[in-house]
Amino acid sequence: MKKYTLLFYSLILGFTAFSQVNMELVGQLTYPERLNDIWGYVAPDGTEYALVGTLEGTSIVSLADPANPVEVAKINGDESIWRDLKTWNNYAYVTTDSPSEDGLLVIDLSELPNTVSSSNWKPYLPELSIGTDEDTLFNCHNIYIDEFGTAYLSGCNLNEGGVILVDVATTSGQPIYVGAIEAVYSHDAYARNNLLYSSEILDGRFSIFDVTDKLEPIKLGEQKTPFEFCHNTWLSDDGNTLFTTDERANAFTAAYDVSDPTEIRFLDAYRPAATLGTGVIPHNVHVLGDYLVISHYSDGCIIVDATQPDNLIEVGQYDTFLGTDSGFNGDWGAYPFLPSGLILLSDISGGLFVLQPTFQRAVYLEGKVTNSVTGVGILDAEIMIQSDISNFEKTDIVGNYKTGQLESGTFSVRFKAIGFYDKIAEATLENGEITILNVELDPLPQFVFNGKVLDQSNQNPLEGAIVLMEGTEVNYETQTDAEGNFVIPDIYEGDYTLYIGLWGYENVGLLGQNITGQSSQTFELQRIYEDNFNIDLGWEVSNTSDRGEWVRGIPLGTTWNNQPVQAGADTEDFGDRCWVTRNGQIDGKSGDIDNGETAITTPNMDLTTYFEPTLSYRPWFVNIPIDDEFRQPDSMFVTVRNGIEEVVLEVMEDSRGEWREARNFKLSDYLEITDSMTVSFTAFDRFLTDDIADAGLDDFRVSDEISSEVFVFDDENVQFGVFPNPFYNEFIIAYQSKFPFSKMEAILYNAVGQKVDVYTLTETAGKITIDVNLAAGMYFLIMEIDGIRSEALPIQKGI
Repeated sequence: MKKYTLLFYSLILGFTAFSQVNMELVGQLTYPERLNDIWGYVAPDGTEYALVGTLEGTSIVSLADPANPVEVAKINGDESIWRDLKTWNNYAYVTTDSPSEDGLLVIDLSELPNTVSSSNWKPYLPELSIGTDEDTLFNCHNIYIDEFGTAYLSGCNLNEGGVILVDVATTSGQPIYVGAIEAVYSHDAYARNNLLYSSEILDGRFSIFDVTDKLEPIKLGEQKTPFEFCHNTWLSDDGNTLFTTDERANAFTAAYDVSDPTEIRFLDAYRPAATLGTGVIPHNVHVLGDYLVISHYSDGCIIVDATQPDNLIEVGQYDTFLGTDSGFNGDWGAYPFLPSGLILLSDISGGLFVLQPTFQRAVYLEGKVTNSVTGVGILDAEIMIQSDISNFEKTDIVGNYKTGQLESGTFSVRFKAIGFYDKIAEATLENGEITILNVELDPLPQFVFNGKVLDQSNQNPLEGAIVLMEGTEVNYETQTDAEGNFVIPDIYEGDYTLYIGLWGYENVGLLGQNITGQSSQTFELQRIYEDNFNIDLGWEVSNTSDRGEWVRGIPLGTTWNNQPVQAGADTEDFGDRCWVTRNGQIDGKSGDIDNGETAITTPNMDLTTYFEPTLSYRPWFVNIPIDDEFRQPDSMFVTVRNGIEEVVLEVMEDSRGEWREARNFKLSDYLEITDSMTVSFTAFDRFLTDDIADAGLDDFRVSDEISSEVFVFDDENVQFGVFPNPFYNEFIIAYQSKFPFSKMEAILYNAVGQKVDVYTLTETAGKITIDVNLAAGMYFLIMEIDGIRSEALPIQKGI
């Protein structure tokens, strides 16, 4: 199940407000450099210490007076934003990731607070030089030490990042290489009772190994995590439940039953509702008794009641970061294992925080939601307890739900599901207790919505037109048949936005389609190549870049250093969708186009019936330099092809964090007009630059821009003209009817009034080429529409 819990509490500290519930600030220590991970240590005399990873080394902080933390030692090392720290007996072991060459830092803590000594262990391990020329341990991403004194090194420069096993118990302060797990990159590791849980982040999973025999580990099972980017794992005290984090925007802390490693079972997943959808990233989860202590970047430290691991409920929070919700900011690590009960928190830019938590059991609400008519369970029904502490849950495939919150009392509970009337029920909730509440929802009435789609110019039915009815909660999509008919047989009553489109015709969009009964409508589409991208009309995406591919949808927007990178909204055309590159990322730097190109190409266009096909569109292109010294501008270019040749219409290199004005190109100025025309939009990132590049496209159309000079004749029914005039071997009739018709003809007469030829016209506007074998002299052209004739237009056949 998915879980969202929202807590709105704040504490004013000086001039700064922090979100707080069930955690109080005891002390704080700021640093002149950014921090990373954190661990704790208890000296033989009982004094507690914080071991803090910094950009430039390892800081050791005395908590003899927790309200006034004091740094008592600093071991400098290679600069890196990644350090991880663990302890065994009176030694701390610190890993530092690339570009460091510190190896494994070993710190002797036995003489604290007076002095510390350290050494760097860099073993020669040629047997682990898999996929690299290196044979010495220089850097690792993470370390964990189990109850037997075996250290597990993850993400090292050897063994392709797979876990390396090291004995730190046999000889204090002198690590001994033992063995290695399979050469699959591990970002983090956890081990207990000779079972190793490896976070294989790049493969989106965790794996479980039996490491009883350190020389021959046995893989027992593996499991993909919800966002397939498993960052860390931690085991429950009883060893039955594994908790995981995915280091992705809007991702979960998840719970899995691992009592049988060969049959791993998903239980629940939590993420905070206060910042749902804003890009907040979970980082590390630790288990303290029946609670999870999660470092949650810009959401701070969060405590979750995991007494029931299939119903994870937030019961505490302390937020140290007041900037935007998204991105890699705020709480990196949270250490909850000190005997005093204090939690140590390392904020990337805010320093060390010493917190006093209060662990409080949640209230639990469980039940089943069913259809009142059929008795069948309803999938994805929403449940929300109506309280100041917001929460959100959905039912599973059989209609069961489990939810809860921190606050006890009697509350109204709202149940909501697509296709059903909302329902409010009452529940009395007590901390630590399970309340059962089953409800039945009454289904909404359903109706038939049908219609017909026609060509506006000749009233012919249009086959294959896409019809999309978009509601606030449910969408319906269908296509027209050979007779232009469509039917949606079971649409729920309510208000919808209607979209109709077919390649080669205009897009239709209508707001406020209110369905309260049977409904039937007819729609007429004008011939024009138009796309505002609210429905899929068959554009082709091709991609050679590492990331940043084109995506059609509602743009979510990104920034970099407060500059717009990706569009946050489409243009002012009807609907909200457009094309953008890699939608929905954390920020502009992590979501832009990298190392290659990505292109979108129109379906084929036959423009031979157009008098003057003119292309227009609105582009978005941002190109922000990161390193001016090596700058080679990224670009976006627009290419038109006719099946024979291709021409680049424009290249954009300048950066503008806004939709640009509409581009207009008379295509015949660039290449021959054929029945095989396409247009491509290609955004390109140069391989050797670190620029930020993002692109967008909206308001695409190819229209027939017939100039007024061509229409030498204009009455209340029709405009038309002939060119060239005089003509020699052939001439072109350009025309435009002012209303739909049943029959339209162009009739050619000679100078004495004899009918020479009749040309039937099927479109309301266009052009036809007349190749005739006529004697030189004067001729006359008349347009006849449903029996109504225009005046005669004289034309001259030259010698």
